[in-house]
Amino acid sequence: MEDEVFLSLACVDGMYRVCTREIVSIESQNHYLLMKLSSSETLKLRRKLPQMFEEIQVCPEFIRVGASYIVNLSFVRKISGNALEMRSGAKIPIPRRSSENVQKMYMDFCRKEALK
Repeated sequence: MEDEVFLSLACVDGMYRVCTREIVSIESQNHYLLMKLSSSETLKLRRKLPQMFEEIQVCPEFIRVGASYIVNLSFVRKISGNALEMRSGAKIPIPRRSSENVQKMYMDFCRKEALK
């Protein structure tokens, strides 16, 4: 079993310690990040998306999707057209210019998961 990675986060309503495996997606919205967790909870923190991605990049299951999202590939059900469909049914748009790269990263992730 892999070591779990935890992040300490200063959110608008207090300090949180979050396991990266629980993070479904992170969306940049109006100078805040909305971190959606597998428990359906959403944490709101004031931080820039590139800064968050740099911190979370130690986990290979996270990818940047466009300028507004970081997605945990473990929670992606499928890629269809120009969107990632999450297990929850939520759809995350994929910019046209990065569509091929996102699809490749998802396929690479699926192959690695199948070999575990």
